[in-house]
Amino acid sequence: MKKRSFAPVVGRRPRVLILGSLPGEASLKLGQYYGHPQNRFWELLGGALAEDLRSLPYAKRLTRLKARGVALWDVIATARRTGSLDSAIRGEKHNPVLDLIARTRIRAVFLNGRKAAGSFHAAAGGGALSASVFVLPSSSPANASIPFARKRRLWGKIAAYAAAVLLALAWRPALGAGIEWAAIPGGTFQMGANDGPARSRPRHRVTVPAFQMSKSPVTFGQYKACVAAGACVMPRFEHVPPPPGDDYPMVAETWDEARAFAAWAGARLPSEAEWEYAARGAGREVRYPWGNAAPTCELAVFAPGGNATGCGKNAPWPACSKPKGKTPQGLCDMAGNVLEWVQDSYHDSYAGAPADGSAWETPGAKERVSRGGFFFGGAKWLRVISRVHGDPGGRVYNGFRLVRPAAP
Repeated sequence: MKKRSFAPVVGRRPRVLILGSLPGEASLKLGQYYGHPQNRFWELLGGALAEDLRSLPYAKRLTRLKARGVALWDVIATARRTGSLDSAIRGEKHNPVLDLIARTRIRAVFLNGRKAAGSFHAAAGGGALSASVFVLPSSSPANASIPFARKRRLWGKIAAYAAAVLLALAWRPALGAGIEWAAIPGGTFQMGANDGPARSRPRHRVTVPAFQMSKSPVTFGQYKACVAAGACVMPRFEHVPPPPGDDYPMVAETWDEARAFAAWAGARLPSEAEWEYAARGAGREVRYPWGNAAPTCELAVFAPGGNATGCGKNAPWPACSKPKGKTPQGLCDMAGNVLEWVQDSYHDSYAGAPADGSAWETPGAKERVSRGGFFFGGAKWLRVISRVHGDPGGRVYNGFRLVRPAAP
């Protein structure tokens, strides 16, 4: 029986093209790429991009791929095949994949399995390509000879090429989201404190390159713009209420949802080292973002004692409501109001932490780090060394802010 492949999934700025051979019967029935429930494609690709693609509705998966500069297609346009096995394909005709590569800025082609590779090389006919080509182990359930852990490592090659999209987008406006940026000069500082809890020790030397950081946490209004653009998903406000206005910090988004917004805005989440360095006002020896003065409700939104949670409001305040608590570079709400996701996996001490300002990631880590204190926490949570850890899928009073490369 003659089978026909789907239309390509291509965004405005593709950098990576993933090519399969021909959709299987389950995919054709659903009208979806990699629709067989046992095909590990979405799990493998999600692992490479550090996004939980598998849990998203199909349309949202495609939206995320376009935002990350990843294109999908199949090498074979039409063929005869009984069943779903690649070995049963006969009389194949190819899609114009070389034309797609030539008219876009695709820099890497990843071939999902040996059949896709063989068909691609037949279609290319020895012609010159402007893109690098890699063959990956098939995501198909029929390919069980390679352990899944090894597949994940090999599929991780995609990450480096997809990351180029974020760099390419770094200087475009944040799609009207109105994000303001502060320049943070590079430098070396002492991170953590030996008089703090074990998770903030040992105090250690870190060198951080220059970068830019958003002056405030991402607001509800900014996040709604991302949802309207189709690049973000509005959280389910099950455990905390939605922000009461567009100028309030966004809350209840998961770590992955924060990263999705960052990608849309041409930015990323800060590393934990970048966050603390910025909170210290570019590495100063201070206890709080504003200096060493004891916290008050003129400086931060927190719980100073008694029934004064949130400085009497028992809720977050609009972003940047406490201008006296800014850092010298103009960052507000670096202490109190809502917690802020950072990129790092959680470790219970700094033993072995990177010294170059990069995020400390551990494959398979179950918790991520948040920084900055919160409106219902006491003064101890406002220190620049304060760390909180939790489920990256949690929907609580977590917000986030962004970083991007320093201006040239």
